[in-house]
Amino acid sequence: MDRKWFYRLGILRTAVLLITMVSLAGCGTAATPTTVAPTPVLQHPTAPAAPVQEPTTAVVAPTLPPAPTAAPVQLVMWASTDENGNPECRYKVPVDAFNSKNSNIQIELVARDPGGEEMRTVLAGGAEVPDLAETTSPDSVTPWSAGGLLLPLDNYAKKYGWQDRFLPWAFELGKVKGTLYALPNEMETLVLFINNTVFDEHGWKAPTTFAEFEDLAKQIKAAGLIPIADGGDADDRFVNSWLTGEYINHIAGPDKVYQALKGEIPWTDPAFVESIQKLSDHMKAGWIQNGFNLYKTLSWDDFHQSFATGEAPMLVDGTWLLGDLTGTYFPDDPNQDKWEWVPFPSVTGDAIYDLGIGSTLSINTHSKHPDEAAQFLDFYYSPETVALLYKECSTAPAPIHIDASTFQSTSGVDKRTADLYEALGEQTAKGNYGYTCWAFMSKQMCDVTFIDDIDLVWTGKETPAQWTAKLEEDYQAAVKDNILPPIPTR
Repeated sequence: MDRKWFYRLGILRTAVLLITMVSLAGCGTAATPTTVAPTPVLQHPTAPAAPVQEPTTAVVAPTLPPAPTAAPVQLVMWASTDENGNPECRYKVPVDAFNSKNSNIQIELVARDPGGEEMRTVLAGGAEVPDLAETTSPDSVTPWSAGGLLLPLDNYAKKYGWQDRFLPWAFELGKVKGTLYALPNEMETLVLFINNTVFDEHGWKAPTTFAEFEDLAKQIKAAGLIPIADGGDADDRFVNSWLTGEYINHIAGPDKVYQALKGEIPWTDPAFVESIQKLSDHMKAGWIQNGFNLYKTLSWDDFHQSFATGEAPMLVDGTWLLGDLTGTYFPDDPNQDKWEWVPFPSVTGDAIYDLGIGSTLSINTHSKHPDEAAQFLDFYYSPETVALLYKECSTAPAPIHIDASTFQSTSGVDKRTADLYEALGEQTAKGNYGYTCWAFMSKQMCDVTFIDDIDLVWTGKETPAQWTAKLEEDYQAAVKDNILPPIPTR
């Protein structure tokens, strides 16, 4: 009760008393008036009371239905299929992983040839096109970008820091006239594999220089063995390009190859003629799978078994073989010491890794969701996804910086495999690399001259000088047609 009510109560009491006195005075004998002091009003200090609120009727908000969930953005990606008609592992694994982590973006895999002429035709049409465009090799990036089929990726590269993640040469490989259009997949190289059991028995050491390589080949031949295991004609003539490329890059040298690829010197340069002459001499001497007559008859498994059994204790091959070495040809190798790899010897003794690149990924210029497509590219080229692809699909890593211990622990690969990919990244970042024909030359130069026509030299039907003259003609035709792949600046 507040103070004004105490005050009013005091006045009321006084009024009642006076009325009573008047009434009594009017009845009977008059009495002496008595003065009565008014009852004092006690003024106790109290806290202010909360204001009185008028009763109100509660207003209940109507119950609204839940807001509809936004439909996820749908991206389309073409994928080649396995023998059962399902998307290949290298597409399914990363797409499934991405879809499970991104409810707002979902990628649909469509079973169509992702990197062939059909893709180019559909991209040019602009209707019902895949958001992500794949090429089979970097040599398609130049004509596809010139035709306006690929979206520039420079802004996304800055946003996601791709330049720091990729090896310098690889990042440059996706550029055309300074603009980034593609990101490369599957970093590959060739090395010299060594059968340690045979080498230990004979006290041989892995060669570093080309002179040491030739001297060792003579010793192996004298011991009744075949120096180099390889075979090229029975079921995989692509092996021809491995040998041709290794000899050119490691004898003439990668700087010479770079100059020829840039048109600064011709392919008829004496250094290239010498390289092919050496290769021809070694084939005729029986150093390579006992000569061309045996070489041309061997299947893929034949010449790898020749290496595994020690019949031929050295093997020129690539990173694509690593899984088969540990799983097929050397299954009983608990200490990981029955085979090793070394860089293919060079004239200078420098470690040189000839670079091979598989396909590339780009964003279709007609995509309605380029930002979401770029988000997938960033996921696809993360170290975690790269390791997952190797673990689940044996897919060679993309050309990003790789730490051997992290890659090994994440993917579960053999230590020798992890060490090779780490060394490949470190050395190529320093410029210690050569060039494979399938990544840096036209299809005519690689598929015809390197692979098919080198047989003509080995059988004496064509001289090394004639072969290099043909290669120069192929190069000039490629320049005229503007079909050479991008060449990273050394």
